[in-house]
Amino acid sequence: MEGSDSEVIVISGKKKDCELAKQRIQAFEKELVNVVQVDIIIPAKFHNAIIGSKGRLVRSIMEECGGVQIKFPTEGSGSDKVSIRGPKECVAKAKTALVELSNEKQLTGFSVEIKAKPEHHRFLIGKNGSNIKRVRESTGARVIFPTEKDEDRDTIVIIGKKEDALKAKVELETMILDLEKIVDDSVDIHPKHHGHFVQRKGQVLRQIQDDFGGVTISFPPRSEKENHRVVIKGAKDCVSGAKTRLLEEVQRLESLVTIEVEIDQHHHRAIMGARGGNVKAIQAEHNVQIKFPERKQVNGNVNGRGGDTPVNGINSDDAASEVSSITGENKVGKKSNIVILTGPADECEAVKQALVALIPVEETVDVPFDYHRFIIGQKGKDVRDLMEKFDVSISIPPSHEKKDTIKITGCKENALKCKQALLDKVSQLDDDKKERELKSFRVEIHVNPDHHPKIIGKKGATITRIRTKHDVQIQFPERNSKPDADPTLITIIGHENKAMAARDEILDIVQKMEALTTEHVRVDARVHPRLIGSRGRNIRTIMTKFNVDIKFPRQGDADPNIVTISGLPEHVEAAKDHVLTLEEEYVSIVC
Repeated sequence: MEGSDSEVIVISGKKKDCELAKQRIQAFEKELVNVVQVDIIIPAKFHNAIIGSKGRLVRSIMEECGGVQIKFPTEGSGSDKVSIRGPKECVAKAKTALVELSNEKQLTGFSVEIKAKPEHHRFLIGKNGSNIKRVRESTGARVIFPTEKDEDRDTIVIIGKKEDALKAKVELETMILDLEKIVDDSVDIHPKHHGHFVQRKGQVLRQIQDDFGGVTISFPPRSEKENHRVVIKGAKDCVSGAKTRLLEEVQRLESLVTIEVEIDQHHHRAIMGARGGNVKAIQAEHNVQIKFPERKQVNGNVNGRGGDTPVNGINSDDAASEVSSITGENKVGKKSNIVILTGPADECEAVKQALVALIPVEETVDVPFDYHRFIIGQKGKDVRDLMEKFDVSISIPPSHEKKDTIKITGCKENALKCKQALLDKVSQLDDDKKERELKSFRVEIHVNPDHHPKIIGKKGATITRIRTKHDVQIQFPERNSKPDADPTLITIIGHENKAMAARDEILDIVQKMEALTTEHVRVDARVHPRLIGSRGRNIRTIMTKFNVDIKFPRQGDADPNIVTISGLPEHVEAAKDHVLTLEEEYVSIVC
């Protein structure tokens, strides 16, 4: 994507989602604009050492420098050029690292390895790399940790001068020994929060244990309801980190609020969406727990409908009906309308607004009955596409009612968008109708049937040209028309100005034809074949040369010697003289 003003990306969807997508695209564009490539010279003999075993060393540099791409020349090529590609500031950082590493390799290529559990690596590195930075500054050696892609996740490589590398090894081994010392600690957590850590198969608890070197976290048994003590065992730094994380999570839990949102129960299914898709999307965006009430039965039906659909994992057949009698009618109690939200206060409020926005509304659109078939489409395809596109329900009245309205049901935003789409369709259909009315203008002219073939032209060429040129329909009398039909009538249909222009062009042809003269010339029938020529070649040449039409007698005509010549008087006379001259020449040959 380039930043040209002429290039536009159209984003459709909810306002918030569109804004987020816009920001991401702009960030991506900014990244692309900032991408550079720099080539540096590193002697080829040091390439393998810089790449490291299985590419471990160069991968660590790429990751440290923001994921830049570093490309070494093919082995054996002898080239010293190394290419670095990525964001400008990351490329500069990678260049510095490679140059330093190259200088180190030229001074010494000593390296040493030590082993450490992968779960301890993050503590060896320290927050923002503080520990490793301290080791490097104090020893001058470079420490390379394995990545997730490496098969050997335990091995740490130290590179530098021999004395520097060995000194760094001692420091790291001391840190590793400290990490492997098991200590016990505990933290007070109110029992009301214990369930949060162990629910969903202990997902939260497992995550904390994994993040902090595999520490063991033990909550008191459920029977000890007043026991607040949670025990943590593991390496000292890991235990300390896990303890801090537990307290942060408790603080977060205590900051949560619970609010109730009243939404009529018969809207709950629509708000949840297919397979709860709407609610899942809202929860993922806002990190708020949303709990819909169990669906109650009224007179044996769920929400007034038959069935036993489970909601929130509980079958409504197992739930007792909560019915209040008001004016003699059974109604579902208010509690069944309450949706409970749990999470940070501001997030809960945002979720509340999002749920309210999903409450279905009904919009009525004025659509003339004659247009309903165009809204429905062939076998209902168009209306189904509209419902799927805007996630709404569209109700079109039966054809026998001949109503001029269509109803749309869905969340307000979608219903309004669909309504606008229907109004745009109606506007388009109105324009089409006006266009059809304008194109239905008719003009009739009467032309001698003898002229019709000339107006039509050979294989319809003339009349096709006129129709295409003026975008009109031109109708001639049918061959087997009724006895009382007018054989002279030609009808032209289209826009008024275009129909009149086509009429004038046809009348111009007729006028020219009526200005022609026709003369019957006696020419010996024995020379007719020579005059016509092979496949009519000779006679076509004569007609073209003199701009006339020449017709020979048909079999069965009274006089087989009569040839008819039609055209302007001066052209007919010239053609006649030419034909008679040819007759004299050909008669002497055939006789």
